[in-house]
Amino acid sequence: MNYKNTIYTISFILIILYSLLFFTFELYQYQKLLNTAINKQVYLNNIFYSILILIAAVILTLIGAKKTENRIYTKKQRAKRARERLEMINDFYTNLQHNKGLKNTSDVSLRFVSDQFEAQEGLIYLANYKNMQLQLLNSHNADLKKTSKIMNIYKGICGEAFSTKKIKKYVKNDSTLYAIPLLVNNKTVGVIQLKYDDPKKELELDKRDKTLIDIISNNLLNELEHDKNEKYLELIDKYVLLSSTNKEGDITYASKAFCRATGYKKEELLGDTHRKFRDTSMPNSFYKDMWGTIMLGKTWEGEMPNIKKDGSKYWTRTTIKPKYDFYNNIIGFDAIRTDITDKKVIEEISITDSLTKLYNRRYFDQIFHQQLNLAKRLNRKLVFTLLDIDHFKQYNDSYGHQMGDETLKKVAASLKSSLRRDSDLVFRVGGEEFALIYFVKKDLDAAATADKVRENIENLNIVHEKNSASRFVTISMGVYLFENSEADEKQVYKECDDLLYKAKQEGRNRIVSNLRR
Repeated sequence: MNYKNTIYTISFILIILYSLLFFTFELYQYQKLLNTAINKQVYLNNIFYSILILIAAVILTLIGAKKTENRIYTKKQRAKRARERLEMINDFYTNLQHNKGLKNTSDVSLRFVSDQFEAQEGLIYLANYKNMQLQLLNSHNADLKKTSKIMNIYKGICGEAFSTKKIKKYVKNDSTLYAIPLLVNNKTVGVIQLKYDDPKKELELDKRDKTLIDIISNNLLNELEHDKNEKYLELIDKYVLLSSTNKEGDITYASKAFCRATGYKKEELLGDTHRKFRDTSMPNSFYKDMWGTIMLGKTWEGEMPNIKKDGSKYWTRTTIKPKYDFYNNIIGFDAIRTDITDKKVIEEISITDSLTKLYNRRYFDQIFHQQLNLAKRLNRKLVFTLLDIDHFKQYNDSYGHQMGDETLKKVAASLKSSLRRDSDLVFRVGGEEFALIYFVKKDLDAAATADKVRENIENLNIVHEKNSASRFVTISMGVYLFENSEADEKQVYKECDDLLYKAKQEGRNRIVSNLRR
């Protein structure tokens, strides 16, 4: 009994069991009706619903049987195709062993006319596909070894087939020669030469022969490029920062260059994850975005800081690509990195204020309009703040420029600690003038953040006897809430500067804003 009969026999047995249960239940209900005063209409309703349930159960059973049959059929077809493919390869191998070649041929040779794989004169390449190797054998045809004219004929046919990707025929000396291009990804990688003793013989290639030629093309290319790939892999291992992981993120491969860059030995990395290189200054959202991209089967590219084994930081430009199995399922990821630490150091120096280590005026001029455009595009509330240290000239005159520099550093540190989100930006845009850019959800958040910044500066308790607003160092702030505005960066900067000027005029150590009351 085949699998179809088995499936439907089981289904039929299940349907009989459903029916027996149905009639048993209904008999029980009828017995209750005789012993009690149950309404007959209720009984009839129960029978109706029970029949519907029985019909649904039968339909679901038949659907399940059909799906099971399809799954088994698909598996059997795959197994059958795999067996046929294996049998074809084994048959072709057997033919080559007996120098028969493809069907109805007396001689088979593989000649390569690409730059990398050009056949030597007087020799014929035969393939041993059982071991996936190539053998270089002497020709059976003595004339082919001695007669340059025939060699030129072979070369001519191969050359034409190689350039046109079409089967070429040549008749000479009561023989017929055919050249069949070997194609991989629509590229000719070599030529099979077939020789028939009959000058009128036409080439006959059935489906089996064409499948064999496809198999030869792919396997042959892999074998011929193996040595070249070995050299490339050696260079990659030595000089490219390359690592591979499985789908769960466990490291399965690390190149020598990657180990050298990170300071870890290969055995310390294999089986571990890339979390050990993670720089904690990077937000979790950065890594969530990266994983979200590659898990969708897309390539991710970006710059990221990494931590070496000795704790030092280095930057890489990283490209991560998914790897797939035969059924196109993601099984892991390859990551290629370029060390850009020197580039990032130069960039950081160019955008950083040397004294306070905040972003400098140069970087502010570069990024200010980008932040305003981002707020417009995302329809978010952006707060731009300008602030001055009150009477800082008098502070320098009283305590000296060295103390003044120390105070600037303390103020800068306080500003950074007050604005800790990754999207918050703090700049030193002048001598004692600073700028802040941050996003808020509510107008009240803008005022609360600004007030916290002002209070934190005064709470540093840096004595400033010449300050008219307090006995400590304080700041005046102009706060500009930017939302749904067509104003450009120049207008925003001017209006915020006017608000700062007003805060100074009104007595300093205060905030003046355009926030609605």
